[in-house]
Amino acid sequence: ELDAPMAALLYAGLVFDTGGFRHSNTKPSTLRRAATLLEHDIDHPSINVKILAERTQAGLSLMGRVIGSTQFLAEGRVATAVIPLSLMYELGAVGADKEGIVDALLYTAGVEVACLITEANAGTVKLSLRSRKIVDVAALAQAMTPHGGGHARAAGARISKPLAEALPLIMDHLTAAAEGC
Repeated sequence: ELDAPMAALLYAGLVFDTGGFRHSNTKPSTLRRAATLLEHDIDHPSINVKILAERTQAGLSLMGRVIGSTQFLAEGRVATAVIPLSLMYELGAVGADKEGIVDALLYTAGVEVACLITEANAGTVKLSLRSRKIVDVAALAQAMTPHGGGHARAAGARISKPLAEALPLIMDHLTAAAEGC
């Protein structure tokens, strides 16, 4: 039988997977399930804040620096930002501190595709790709590397190249993808 702690965990999963019920995977049945979970007297406002809004101090500093360095391609239809490994070290940031940054890029007026480029180590770059509606970012990720994939609206990839070498390749693919927007 479903109890309050389990309902809270399931609700957190729904909030995370649907981006706070903003993504196209939110169906009427999703909202009915959420309503059923709320009947178990869970603290849904706190769960939403924790998942969607709360940041560590390092995470807030990281977001500010990364958003401040955003570049726009294809007449503003593509937003890109880079997180060098040195910035993570400088701020004492961890992987979880990157949460939400790619969404902030995507939810900029006029942007169809967002790409957060993270230097994972001296020879690997990680991409987080998001699309509003037109571009299939899973196909875009696979076009860049066989190690890419995901969903049409949210995908990722790892490119085995140093950041300086990977950036031109990434920018070329993003610009080409934006031509269809």
